[in-house]
Amino acid sequence: MADILAGISTSTYNAVKPIAQKYGVPDIIWETVAIMESNGNPSAQNSSSMATGLFQLMPHGGQADNAIRDGHSLNDLKDPKLNAEYGMPSIASAYNAIKRDASFPDVNWWIKFASLSGHPYENGDTGNSYVRQLGIEMKTLYEKVASSQLSAGYAEAWKQTGNVGPITQAIDNAVAAGIAIGAPPLQAAIDGTTNLTNLFTILTGGGLIKIGLFLITVIFVVVGFVVIGKGGVLK
Repeated sequence: MADILAGISTSTYNAVKPIAQKYGVPDIIWETVAIMESNGNPSAQNSSSMATGLFQLMPHGGQADNAIRDGHSLNDLKDPKLNAEYGMPSIASAYNAIKRDASFPDVNWWIKFASLSGHPYENGDTGNSYVRQLGIEMKTLYEKVASSQLSAGYAEAWKQTGNVGPITQAIDNAVAAGIAIGAPPLQAAIDGTTNLTNLFTILTGGGLIKIGLFLITVIFVVVGFVVIGKGGVLK
């Protein structure tokens, strides 16, 4: 199966990540929106609506208007950093408004997000058929993005340590199964696991890292199932 995140290049990710961090938006949220809107292509432009760039910002009443008022052209919005600067505030506003909603990560959460984020509207109308359609689409993409992030994290750990034994494989499969029902909110835990793996590799030269990685992974899985048991609510 193709990697859902393959459309977002490293340069695009590096351009958007600091802006997302500034507004407190996790990768998994903005990446889901970017994949839905442009498949991660910062040069995308809709020939009918003229929606432009990574987050498909629209003129004539849409989020591109602020950029145009500031002297930018629609073509300028093909720069992923500039596009994110004008698109991220609405994504952040929607995310922060409902991030503690107990419905996360089910489809009703994503419909609420779609109704508030400007993707497609910001009026909170969850009964709108187009809002519901995009909310459902984002929920599906979100699950694929979550699985992709997990796979990438484990692949990097295996690359560093050579720890590809059956126990680690089994743990990976268990976590992947959890992802499908609510573990994706553990973005910070995934990042933390990777960072600790890097640190242990430096300190041990790879000697004891296999044991350390195994213990970290076990902790990650336990925390994941605790979060799943509580409904997977983002804090």
